[in-house]
Amino acid sequence: MLVHCFGGCSVEEILGAVGLTFDALFPDRLVDNAKPFRRPFPAGDVLAALSTEAMIVAVAASNIRQGVELSAVDHERLWTATNRIVAAKEMANG
Repeated sequence: MLVHCFGGCSVEEILGAVGLTFDALFPDRLVDNAKPFRRPFPAGDVLAALSTEAMIVAVAASNIRQGVELSAVDHERLWTATNRIVAAKEMANG
């Protein structure tokens, strides 16, 4: 946590006391063309989501290897995982 009060105040109270808002803690970054740039998700959250999607792919691959036929629901979930992984890659590349 970036802001903590050992007296029990909320983050909003601390920021308000010094005349700040949450936006002041996370200012926009500038890119080459001087437009504000802010990533939509924290990197840790993205990696956690990718880990979940990779696990879905791994379980499906293991089931296929063992001769277990994927149900229509399982197949659809596998495609969702694949699409999410590809989308994350595209977002990372800007």
